[in-house]
Amino acid sequence: MNDSFGAGGFNPNSTTAQGAGNETKKDGILPVCIRQLLLVDDEVKMFDLSYSMVNLVAIVRKIDYTSTKITYTLEDHTGRIEAYYWLEDENSQQPKVTTNAYARVIGSLRNNAENKTIIIYHAEEVEKINDRTTHLLEVLFCRFKAEQFAKGGVLPRNGQSMTAALGGGSSSAGAPMETTDDIAPNGLSGKNLLILQVVKNYDGPDQDNGISRQEVYEKVPKIPKTEVDAILEYMMSEGFIYSTICADNFKSVE
Repeated sequence: MNDSFGAGGFNPNSTTAQGAGNETKKDGILPVCIRQLLLVDDEVKMFDLSYSMVNLVAIVRKIDYTSTKITYTLEDHTGRIEAYYWLEDENSQQPKVTTNAYARVIGSLRNNAENKTIIIYHAEEVEKINDRTTHLLEVLFCRFKAEQFAKGGVLPRNGQSMTAALGGGSSSAGAPMETTDDIAPNGLSGKNLLILQVVKNYDGPDQDNGISRQEVYEKVPKIPKTEVDAILEYMMSEGFIYSTICADNFKSVE
């Protein structure tokens, strides 16, 4: 086996296993430890698969507030990194996390003056030790299964999270996944496509303002709210949907 785990983390610069195909751009959420993020060059990769979002569980060591953003210093057993949550205005909802407590952070990696940082899409406290242990198991599981795929297995389809593509029957929060096997012309599939269809096909009473975040939760009860939030943020950043009267109402651009 290609030993891409060094002391405490994944080495993204290791040689890809023989038989891997050309580099493939993928959209999805990859469970990681901090050291993996500190070692990457420009994007998060797992054996030639690139992922736009990461799922991290770490201790919140410090919180700094300004009028435009909240800065979190995150630490796990592999390293330390800063993460930013941007505020739209003074009334913006803030993540419910506290210092010296574990939190799950879903976001994307950014390079800032040669320092790696995370742009947070969603964050919440992790109270159960089982959730922390499950996250570490997912990190290991995805790493070793990705090598098997690189040696000739079927690669995850566009729009799938790594955990879903590798056969995980549940998310990191323990809820069963609810996905679709269809691949749309826009390249979305899995949970991304499912949530886009929920937004697009909304036929509720508030047609002008679109579906609310709470209604999306209710339409896909088997997908954890943290992952729904991350997918909504991703689809807004990619131009599939947009917010209307507030940050919690959405309409499809189509």
